[in-house]
Amino acid sequence: MPMRYQYINLAYLGRMAGEEPETRRQLLFMLMEELETALPAIRAFLEQEDWPALLGASHHLKSTLAFAGNAGMDEANRCIERHLKEEPAPSPSFIAFHVEALEALLPFVLEELRQEGQKG
Repeated sequence: MPMRYQYINLAYLGRMAGEEPETRRQLLFMLMEELETALPAIRAFLEQEDWPALLGASHHLKSTLAFAGNAGMDEANRCIERHLKEEPAPSPSFIAFHVEALEALLPFVLEELRQEGQKG
C-alpha cells in the first residue's frame, strides 16, 4: 500500500514515471534539487525587486510544483505569477507574503520527498 503523505501528492509524478522505479527515483531527486535551488532564487529576485526574473522563475516553478503536488505551494506561486502579470506596479509585501508561504512549506515537502526517495 502506498505511503500517505501530508505535504505531497505524487500522482502526477507517478503518471510521468510510469512503472519504472528508477525513473521515479530520478524524478524525485531532480524535483528536490529544483525546489532547493528555485526558492532561494525567487527570494533573491524579490529582494532585488527584479520582477521580470521573478516572473520567469515563478512561471518555471509552476511545472516543478505540479510534480510535488502541494496545493499550498502551488497556490502561493500562482498568486505571485498572477500578481506580476496583472499589476503594473508590483507590491513587494504581497509577493513577500507568498514567497514566505513557499518557504514555510518547503522543508515539509522536501522531507516527504526524501522519505519517498529512500523507499526501496
